[in-house]
Amino acid sequence: MNWHLYMWKFRLKSPLHVGFHKVMHFYRTRAYVPGKLLWGALTAKLTSLLGINDYQKVGEFLKKAIRFGYLYPYVEGQFYFPKYTENGLMFGSLSLNEFEKKFISSMASAAIEPESLTAEEGMLHEVEFVNPYTLDEGKPVYLIGVLWMREFTENKIELSRSDNKLLITYNGIRVDFKSQLADRFQIGGERRYGFGLLKLSEEEFKENSAGEINNFPGKWNERDGEVCISLS
Repeated sequence: MNWHLYMWKFRLKSPLHVGFHKVMHFYRTRAYVPGKLLWGALTAKLTSLLGINDYQKVGEFLKKAIRFGYLYPYVEGQFYFPKYTENGLMFGSLSLNEFEKKFISSMASAAIEPESLTAEEGMLHEVEFVNPYTLDEGKPVYLIGVLWMREFTENKIELSRSDNKLLITYNGIRVDFKSQLADRFQIGGERRYGFGLLKLSEEEFKENSAGEINNFPGKWNERDGEVCISLS
């Protein structure tokens, strides 16, 4: 088998805004992190770590070496995976309204005219975000998900598994996937204001050799060199 399944868990260290859609001046957020955002963030960080001035080259390598699953909120043993039920959209045992009361907040801001110190016309906006602490009990929020990785080499960039480590190498430079690449990075919008900072819980990054995907519906297997997920 070429692909190996890993579970990973992040501590949400700052507000997280993942663009959803805009209503007037109000920017809504998704309640989860799509895999494409993880790919983009790690592409940017790995390009810098390897000293390659070619984001496309590094991005294509990661696309072929890794399959990114989504990240979902997790608090003290409770996994908030979205699902459609007879009662509508639920996140774990919470309705959409209950989930938003527990996790979602917002921040308003406006651009200021320096000459008059008044708000510029049409520049008021409000950004919705997933709070790093639950709004009802103040508990830390985590994000948990899965990814598949395989040993792979292309354009002198190599991903290898050695001594229980995942290493990415290029021209003599070695990057440990867990401790250097995935340890700490930002995703989503409003990053220049400190949003979207994730910190990997290292003890929670581990391989899962079973066919079932912990906490997620379905089973997975490898077919014709690709990762396939079966749902009932």
